[in-house]
Amino acid sequence: MEYIRRLTESLEVWQFVVVGVVTFVVMRKLRRYFTVLKKYTAEGKTILITGANTGIGRAAAIEFAKRGGRVILACRDTEKAKRAAYYIRERTNKGLLVIKQLDLSSQDSVRKFANDILATEDRLDVLVNNAGVFGLPYGLTEDGIETTFAVNHLSHFLLTNMLLDLMRKKKHARIITVTSMLYARGIIDIDDIVKGGHKSSSYSQSKLANIMCANVLSSRLAGSGITVNSVSPGMVKTDLARHKIGESFMKNLMYETVGRLLLKTPEQGCEMIISCALDPDFKSTTGKLFRNGQKLELNDVAKDESTALRLWDVCMDLTNLH
Repeated sequence: MEYIRRLTESLEVWQFVVVGVVTFVVMRKLRRYFTVLKKYTAEGKTILITGANTGIGRAAAIEFAKRGGRVILACRDTEKAKRAAYYIRERTNKGLLVIKQLDLSSQDSVRKFANDILATEDRLDVLVNNAGVFGLPYGLTEDGIETTFAVNHLSHFLLTNMLLDLMRKKKHARIITVTSMLYARGIIDIDDIVKGGHKSSSYSQSKLANIMCANVLSSRLAGSGITVNSVSPGMVKTDLARHKIGESFMKNLMYETVGRLLLKTPEQGCEMIISCALDPDFKSTTGKLFRNGQKLELNDVAKDESTALRLWDVCMDLTNLH
């Protein structure tokens, strides 16, 4: 009888767990149908998004276009960008779409891209630093920078600084950096920053660098009308993990199954980006980190101002901006 009683109790616990998981999954999936972003307008605005051909970047591009914005799709592969533009046009005929080639693993490409934008655009209202990589094997770019750090942080650092004068032409402009809560695992090793390390830690380091430099820039732009904020979209089902998963059938099957059940959709993942970019209430908000509609407190490492300033100077040196 004791055995039966314990078995019954175990079954009750598992029933509770199963009900909890099913409820979570159902609520997560229903949220996509009941969450409606406020009708912020992007009319008359030019918005530049890196990595706009897939995932969160493409979802954000759709939302900006729906609101009448002129959206620059900055992508490494222009053929994929064209397919993304077609995908966007299937969902809205509003707004304007512009495709530009940008390879974030090359500072030369970033400079050519930025100079092209400066020569052809008369305004830039919103810059969304979205593109990123995760789980890459260790390697160096043509500039001698560890690839993950170069793509996720340093090239965006260069791009942002090169476009500041254009953004200053507008009374109000906004810079949004897409980061990750994995920043909390990052450590900024100034002396070894260009060498990187394990592929997971280099990602965390790049995401921490995103936030620290965004906050330094926010301070330097105080009173300019340009705001700088960071957004963590949460766990979103995109192809960001493709290098980590590889070609393993089982890993891909598990990711597809679990992803569909538990992860956010790209549409859900881009919601905070749209708010930070267009919400009038964010006009003066700067130097903050947002996730799931909430402002988050940074950990002590991310708030280390002396390390942030040293990191800024190193990034200036590595991009020859001094």
